[in-house]
Amino acid sequence: MITKKHSKVLASLKLLLALPVATAIILIFSACNNSPKATSHTPPLGKTLIYDHVDVMPVFPGGDTALMSFIGKNIKYPESEMKNNLQGRVVLKFIVTETGGIDGVTVQTGIDPALDSEAVRVVKLLPVWTPGKKDGVNVNVWYALPISFKLK
Repeated sequence: MITKKHSKVLASLKLLLALPVATAIILIFSACNNSPKATSHTPPLGKTLIYDHVDVMPVFPGGDTALMSFIGKNIKYPESEMKNNLQGRVVLKFIVTETGGIDGVTVQTGIDPALDSEAVRVVKLLPVWTPGKKDGVNVNVWYALPISFKLK
């Protein structure tokens, strides 16, 4: 038999269970939003927004093939890492600015300090890109670039 006291307790329990579930649902739906997102990472450029995805992503002059060719021509495999047969992939993250320049180069996934530094050095040599666009306006865009170090 359910009394008024039990009814109030059950109502309170339902409310306590409903709040976390509702909060979780809201968080899940907000995380699944497919619209372009501005990141909160702003150190290299002050208060300027830096986008992860935009309507038109930045493009290296000549496209991806030219980008890989540029990297291949400019990478210098460090001697000590070559002697130790050290190989792998360094993933860099950087900003292609609204003017097409490169800024804020960081190692996202590294292998070895010497190989990481070499990858950063080469990315800092990249020429001006065609900037990314959002709503027809040039914007700053995060760009991730894997660079493989392989010995033949």
